[in-house]
Amino acid sequence: MTQLTNYGYGGFLVLKKEKDEPFKEALQLWEIEGRCESCDDAERKEQVDFWDIDNIETLDTYQGRVRAVRAVVTKPDQEKPTTWCFAVIGQRARQISRQTALRIIRSRWHIEDTGFHQWISYCSCATQMRIWPFR
Repeated sequence: MTQLTNYGYGGFLVLKKEKDEPFKEALQLWEIEGRCESCDDAERKEQVDFWDIDNIETLDTYQGRVRAVRAVVTKPDQEKPTTWCFAVIGQRARQISRQTALRIIRSRWHIEDTGFHQWISYCSCATQMRIWPFR
């Protein structure tokens, strides 16, 4: 994160471990602040609730500010909503709208899932591959 910032880049990072910073602090702040926006996305046929905090500075390994966003996506044809939690770093990236930031995170996830699926489906060596350490 520090290197990205030093080079003038921004970054979008999925938050997964609730006991690790900055996710841990974000959860507490989202609870205090509450939901900040609800919107309907007619194109995707879904409703999205957002929580957004832009002042997290709890990481010892990163001196910049972290923006943490939670999006709860509800679709009429799904029983359970989908929750996305992610961090945004970098001055310009932190200014992006919540909806755009969510699209970026979902696109990144789609690329990863698609690549992994194609690798194990179409590369016969993928299921037999073993990685051996070397010096």
